[in-house]
Order: sequence, then C-alpha cells, then structure tokens
Amino acid sequence: MTVQPARTFTCKLITACLAACLLPIALPMLPATAAPGYKPPSRKSAQRTEGTGRRSGNTKRCAQDLAVPLTLVMPEVTADSLPETTLAEPPLYVYLAKPKTLAISLVELPPVGSQIKGSTPIWKDTQAVQAGIVQINYPANQRPLEIGKTYTWMVEIDCGPQPGLLPDEKRYTSPTKTTISRVKAPEALQSQLKRATSARQRAAIYAEAGLWTETLTAIAEAAAVENDPAADQDLQALLNQVGLKKIADREKASILPETKPVVAPSPATTPTPKVSAPAKPTDPKKPCH
Repeated sequence: MTVQPARTFTCKLITACLAACLLPIALPMLPATAAPGYKPPSRKSAQRTEGTGRRSGNTKRCAQDLAVPLTLVMPEVTADSLPETTLAEPPLYVYLAKPKTLAISLVELPPVGSQIKGSTPIWKDTQAVQAGIVQINYPANQRPLEIGKTYTWMVEIDCGPQPGLLPDEKRYTSPTKTTISRVKAPEALQSQLKRATSARQRAAIYAEAGLWTETLTAIAEAAAVENDPAADQDLQALLNQVGLKKIADREKASILPETKPVVAPSPATTPTPKVSAPAKPTDPKKPCH
C-alpha cells in the first residue's frame, strides 16, 4: 500500500485514481466553468452501517498534539445517505495535522440480518504518513471491492509501545471510521465524460452523481494536469460543504502566496513605496502548491 502526503493534495491525489479507470455519470452537461456541488446519494435500505463510528478520531495518548483530530476526508454517513464509488480499488483520504503512524484496515460489512461480529479485514497495514490531506492507495494485490457490497474503513493512530501498558490494543487511539458502498455505473457514462471539456467539469458531473472519490480525483487532475487556478477553491468548497471547515481553512492557509511584511518608513526619512514581495516563482515540474 502506498501513502502519499498531500498539500500537494492536487498533485499526489491524481496518481492512483487516474489509473483506476474513473467512470463518468449520465447527467446533463454542465458549463465548463461549473464548480462541483456534491449531492449525497440516497441511501439504500438494505445497506448495513452499524458500528461504522465517526470519521473524526479522538485526541488521546499520542494524538494529544493534533490541532485537528485524525479525520477521514469523506462525507458523513447519515440515515439518508451513504458515500458511493464506482471504483473497484478506491483510495482513502485522511487528514493529519502532524505526521503520525497509522494503522489502516478495510472490512466488508455483512448483509442486513447476518452476524456482524467476527468480520475479518480484507486487508490491513501500518504506514507512517506526513501532515496534510494524505492519499492512501488501495493495495494492488488485495481483493477489490464488489458491486452492491458495503465496506468500512478503519484508521487508528499507532502510538508505538506504551510503557506500563501490556495489552497490544493500548498502543492505538480509538478507531476513526467511515463507510462506503460500491455501485454499478450506467452504460452511458463514457459518452458523458467525452462531452466534458475539462477535468473541472468532470468533477462537477461526479459531484452531482454523488461520487465523492471520483470528484476529488477530477479536481486533482484539474490542478496538476490542467493547472486550473480554480481547483484549490473547488477543493475548499467541497470540504466546507461536507462539514470539514477546519480542514478547508488549514488547506487554504497552506496555499496562500508568501509575502514579506512591509515596514512603514520613519517620519524623518523619505517615504518609499510599499511593495509586497512577489510570490515565489512556480517550478514548472511542480504544478501544485
């Protein structure tokens, strides 16, 4: 499993998802300048979500130094809506205010009416990750998600061996969880994507269809490949829309241009024009901030 740091979200996010054969959705065409407006998909009554927990973790033990708790960059699971994807191997996005070691696992939820205890993770791993929005790629050698089934991501912070605490589970913070369902895409999806004129437009189509992962990927493409200046604003708007304002604010602060402070001239000296230092030149090989 590969972990990518992301304030550079728009650069790193694109790597795994573009290769995952994203599918368009059959919706009316949107103008090229349209910004994504995520519409949560309606929840299917047969989908089980018991025990899926919350997408934001606690700040106990080694997580006490986090300004923002470990958070899964996903919409909340509600009684009326459950995040969906058409991807067989979707990446997971998490936010960390500081570098930490994460224990990640993916569990298939049993159908409604069956026993939920004793579910074996499809896969699990432990990785050290950097701060920011982090992309965790789906392992290529693991069983992909199946259409019509629902899964739970579980992420914990691994604090390492704790003095005086013998049980192994004491080294972890409580799990941060979210649920996702894989759905089948209509046959007309490819033709709709071909009619889109930009990655930002495809992001709007995916958002309208309630495909969160695909929306983030298209925004990443708009920034990293097409150098669309509106991509960062689209990302912040999406985060705000699903209740991730703290993360949106921190992401916004990380991409503001750097300027040197201007010192007012002394009354005894000749005034000089106040000129802000120009923004740092962009490295053409690094299209993201």
